[in-house]
Amino acid sequence: MFRADLVMISIRQVIRHRRRYRGVVLGLSLGVLGLMVILPLGDALIDFLSDNLEQLADAKIIRAGWDQRKSFLRHPASYSFKDVEVLRTFRGVLSASPAVSRWHVLDRGHKRTAPVRLMGVDESFFRTTGIAVSSGRKITEEDVRSGRRVCVVGPRIVSWLFPKDLNPIGGTVSIDGYLFQIVGVVGGLEFNVLWRTAFVPISVARSQFVGMHDIGELYVRAVNWEAVPGLHEDVKELLIHNHAANADAITVTYEGARIEKINNAVFVVKGLIWTALVLTIILGGLGITFTMLAAVTERTTEIGLKRALGATDSAILHQFLIEAVCISVIGALLGMLGGLVCVAVLKEELGLEPTHRLLLMATLGGSVGSAILGVLAGLVPARRATRIDPVDAMRFE
Repeated sequence: MFRADLVMISIRQVIRHRRRYRGVVLGLSLGVLGLMVILPLGDALIDFLSDNLEQLADAKIIRAGWDQRKSFLRHPASYSFKDVEVLRTFRGVLSASPAVSRWHVLDRGHKRTAPVRLMGVDESFFRTTGIAVSSGRKITEEDVRSGRRVCVVGPRIVSWLFPKDLNPIGGTVSIDGYLFQIVGVVGGLEFNVLWRTAFVPISVARSQFVGMHDIGELYVRAVNWEAVPGLHEDVKELLIHNHAANADAITVTYEGARIEKINNAVFVVKGLIWTALVLTIILGGLGITFTMLAAVTERTTEIGLKRALGATDSAILHQFLIEAVCISVIGALLGMLGGLVCVAVLKEELGLEPTHRLLLMATLGGSVGSAILGVLAGLVPARRATRIDPVDAMRFE
């Protein structure tokens, strides 16, 4: 009953002096609101930033190839579809794809291209490498299974073989005497060599073109850029184990320098987010501390009277602690309400999808953290209140 009375008295004091505490409550509510907005939306913003940087830099792609000068000293080296199947089971792998390639010349009537890179790929190649198709479609599983003579070409090939006003989709090109129908044109390419590349089903390339049967390239896409360095070692270890005879000719590469740049950019964003959160927490704690210290000074006579009537140090200590916790809890509740509204609004405006787990953690963390902050921030003023001498307090004006 004694504790219940203390709680009721503390709540009444907070309500009675609400004008004194509204600045602190506002600061705490903004802090909790900031935590609920910055943590989940900041995480979504970092993911958005990382994805876009990765797309620009192909930072999630690992490429396995051969050092032909070494591999052909003994016998031709080739990867296998079994390698691809095993790689697709690796933790951290989003997709994996084999490829064969060789330089060829394409014809269309009397027009010919300069040497272009002909690549045989499967249906997962475009998803793995992130190569986009600006018009038409990509190579499908049915194309590979049925051995269709279709191709997806780079924009440079289109400019060489077709007039500017003619749509290349549906047109045909000749490759080593075989007619292929163009079903797509790639776009948004970073590397110039891909502007002059023609992609055909890997089944067709391996069966109909000389020198394209052996799989010379493997592409692996990691789930995120952070997994790439470790995954690079796993891929290399697997391929060396499966092709021990040509182990010194295996090359497994990734864009380490670009990943470092992405890492630096994300680190800066995370640093700014956490700095803002820490400063908010510190300012909220200082606000409670100084406000409660001022309250102790203003209520010196009241404290002296209570002690003269028999109030114990423990009772006075708990009263001020409970008042500090009440202030922080009220601020937390207002901040949680405002945070949920802001997240809902910003989610629609910015097109970001906050992580529900982080939103729940921010909500719980804001409420529990505010209560703990209230206790810690109110401890100094409460201890000061217990040290007031009753006689001096009664004389205080």
